[in-house]
Amino acid sequence: MLAAALCLALAACSGPAPQHANAVSTAVRATPVVVATPNAGATRPTTAPVRKRVAVAPVAPLATPVPSPAPPQIYSVRATPAVVHGGDSVVWDVRTTPDVVSVVARTSLYSLPLNIVAPGHFVLTFAIPNNVPFFFHGNYNLDVAANSSTGDTTHRLVSLRFE
Repeated sequence: MLAAALCLALAACSGPAPQHANAVSTAVRATPVVVATPNAGATRPTTAPVRKRVAVAPVAPLATPVPSPAPPQIYSVRATPAVVHGGDSVVWDVRTTPDVVSVVARTSLYSLPLNIVAPGHFVLTFAIPNNVPFFFHGNYNLDVAANSSTGDTTHRLVSLRFE
């Protein structure tokens, strides 16, 4: 029924066809359309559809690549005592950039993680046994690796002497 009313409205508004071959435009009359409402049984004139304004969220710009932060750095590695003997207590103290989340010290035989004391400060304390066999005595290269949360790693080599 609504479709029939719309068709009548379009036919009434279209106006007559032009009478002359050189006529450019036709007159348009506005004619109210009467539509019966099914519940009320009465008729009421219809109006043009109401356009509602819809809020549209702004579109976020495309993400631009963020430059990667500076790689981690090891500022200092301190090993005390400088020359280690059986029975000594050894302290390794490593200072890094604050973005470093772990530090590992590696020798040819062992890999030892250092404990974090504060951002950029790592320490490991351990004791050397008294009865270390003579073939373990000598010079060792200690590879200190600092790892950041982004997966970047930096290394520092330190020479240690065990007598």
